[in-house]
Amino acid sequence: MDRLLVRLKDWDVGKSWIVGRGLKEDVSDHYGAACLLSRGCENVAGEDVGRVQIARSYEELEKDCAADAPVSKFLLSQNALPTKASFATRVAALSALQDIFAKAFYPSPFYMTPVGSFTLGTDSPSSDLDILCLGLIHRRDLFSILRGTDTEERDPFPFPEHCRLIRIVADAKIPILELSIHGIHVDVQYATFPIPATHSRIAFNLDAAIAETVFPAQTRALLASYTDAQLIQHAVSDTCKSAFRLAARVLKVWARVKGMDLVKLGFPPSHALIVLLAGLFKRGGGLSGDVTAGGLVAEFFRVWSAHDWDVPVEWDSKVRGTSVHREERDRMTVVAPSGSINICRNVVTLSRNVWVQELKRGYDLVCEVEAQGSEFGEDFLEKLCQEYPILEQHSSFIHIQTSGISFQQLQKLKATVERQFITLHIHIHQRCPSIAVRPWSQWLVQPENDPETTANFILGLSKGETFPTSPSEQKSALAMLDNLLVNFEAQVMAEEFPVGMWVQALRVAKDAVSNLVPAPVYDPTSAPVEMPHPEPAAPQRVFERDLVAATGISSTISSKSKLRSSEDVFNRIVWDNRFDPDTFVIGYMDRFTGIQEIPFTDFAARKADQQGEDWIPFHRVWYFKRVVVSGQSGESVVEVVWDRKSKSDCIFS
Repeated sequence: MDRLLVRLKDWDVGKSWIVGRGLKEDVSDHYGAACLLSRGCENVAGEDVGRVQIARSYEELEKDCAADAPVSKFLLSQNALPTKASFATRVAALSALQDIFAKAFYPSPFYMTPVGSFTLGTDSPSSDLDILCLGLIHRRDLFSILRGTDTEERDPFPFPEHCRLIRIVADAKIPILELSIHGIHVDVQYATFPIPATHSRIAFNLDAAIAETVFPAQTRALLASYTDAQLIQHAVSDTCKSAFRLAARVLKVWARVKGMDLVKLGFPPSHALIVLLAGLFKRGGGLSGDVTAGGLVAEFFRVWSAHDWDVPVEWDSKVRGTSVHREERDRMTVVAPSGSINICRNVVTLSRNVWVQELKRGYDLVCEVEAQGSEFGEDFLEKLCQEYPILEQHSSFIHIQTSGISFQQLQKLKATVERQFITLHIHIHQRCPSIAVRPWSQWLVQPENDPETTANFILGLSKGETFPTSPSEQKSALAMLDNLLVNFEAQVMAEEFPVGMWVQALRVAKDAVSNLVPAPVYDPTSAPVEMPHPEPAAPQRVFERDLVAATGISSTISSKSKLRSSEDVFNRIVWDNRFDPDTFVIGYMDRFTGIQEIPFTDFAARKADQQGEDWIPFHRVWYFKRVVVSGQSGESVVEVVWDRKSKSDCIFS
C-alpha cells in the first residue's frame, strides 16, 4: 500500500474537524505526490454548536418549599437551600461555560450538560457545578487550547474576566477541568465522543447514543455520572420527587454536622446518600405519593441502620441477574445505578464504623418520635442534625498541627496532610484495633495564631470493644499509636517543602485542643493553581550571638533541600574535634510524655546499649541544641543547630 502526504491549509486543531495531534511531516517522500486541503465550515453559526441542557427552574424549588414548609424552614436555617440569586448565578455560569467551549471547539460540535446535584435538584448554595462535556477533539488538544499552548503563535485563550482556570487534570482516569466562573467552582468531565457534524442538522440524543455505541472503559466511566442521574430520576415517581429533593438536602446537612462529609477522611460521598435514598423506591417499601420529606428521612434510617454493610448494596439485582461480588479491599460497597462501579470504594473501616454508628443513633431517634406519636417535622430534623460534640465526647485526641510560611504554601501542606489521612486510618485500624478514632472534618485554628499560616486538625480517641485491661498492654497499644503518628509526620514531610514549614501529630489531652475554633473557609477558586504566584522567600533564622568564631558553626541555613539525618549529625559531633559533645543537648519524642531533652553524652551512652529499655532510636530525635557560656557575662546562650521541623542544619552547612 502506497502513502500519500495530505496537508491541511491553516492547520489548527482548535478550528478543524480533523482530530489529531498535528501534522509533523513537511514534505512527501514520493515525488509529486501531495495535495492541499482547505479548512471548511468557516461560517458555522454560533447556534449550530453545543447547547447546554438545563431541565431545572427556580420555580421548581419554590414549589418544593411550599409543599413542605417545616422542612423548608429547617433547611433555610442550615443554609441548605439555594436562593434565587445563587440559582441565577449558576445558570449564568453554565451560559458562560458554553460560550467558552464554543470558542475552544469552533467549528467542531460539542455537547455539554450538568450532572450531579444540580441536575437532581439537591444542590445547596455552596455546591459545585459538575458538567459533562463531549466533543470530537482529543482531550489533550482541548486542554492545550485552553492553556494556550497548542501552537507557538497562539495567544493565551481569551477567558472572560469573571472566569479563571484553576487546574487541568489531564492524565486522571476521568480527565477533569476545574474553573471558577462567577465565583462558582465548576468541574468539567470531558471525553471524546462521536457527535454528528453540525451542518448535518441531525438531532443529537445522548441517551440513544449511549445505548447504541460501545465505548472504551474510560468513556464508560465518565458517562456514569450522566447515566446515574437519569436512573435516579426515573426511579423516583413524579409525586415523590419534591419530598426526595428536600430529604436529600437534609441528609447532606446530617452528614456535615456529624463530621462525615469528606471523602478524603474515608467517609461515603454525598452521592452515596442520594443513591441509597433513591434505592428506597427501588426496594418498594410502600412509599406512596403522600410521603413527606421527614417521613422519607425516617425511612432512610429505618432501612439502612439495619443493613449488614459487609453485603454490597445493589441498585437493581433483578436486572443484573447475579449479585455483585464485594472486593476484599472494599470496606463498603454501594453499586452505582449505571453499573458495577463501587461509589464507596474509598471508605475505610474506622470511618465506616462511625457512619454506621450515626445511622443507628438516627434510627433510635426515629423510634423515639414514633413512640411519642409525633410527626417527622422540624423538631425531629433539628434533633437529628445536632452537631456532634467532639470535645465533650472524647477525653483524648490526636492533634495535628501544621505551619506554613505563606497562605499558598499552607494550603499545599494541608492538602498533603489530607492525602495521608486514609493511610493513617488504615494503619491505626490494622495495628491498634483496640483504639477507636473519630475524625472531625473541619480545620481549626488557635485564636492567637495567624489562620493564613497555621492550621490544626483533631481526631477524637476512645476505647474500642477490645481495649486491653492490663496496664502493660494499654501502654503497648498507646506506644504503637505514637509510632504511627511519627511515621505519619515523616510521610507528610517526605515531599519537598520550603524551610520553615512543619507538621506535628501528637496524642494529647482535651485541654490541649479546647481553645481551638473553626478556621476560615478556604475558597479554592480564590487562587489559581495552574500558574501560582511566586512565594516569598523563607525567612532566615537569626542567631542571638555570633558563634562562628567559637564553634565553627555557620549561622546560615543550608540551601540544600535534603536535610541530613539526625544520625549523621550525631556522628559529626562525635568525630569532629571542633565540637565539644558536652555542650550539646538532644530533644526527642517520648512515646508517653512528648518532647523531652537529654544531654548528648547520656544519649551516646544509651546508644551504645541498643538492647536496653532506655535506648532512643534516631527517628525520634527532633533537634540538637548547642549551649555556649559567654566568657564575659557568664550567661548561657542556647541555639538550635539542627531541627527536623524547620529542616534547618547548621552542622553541615
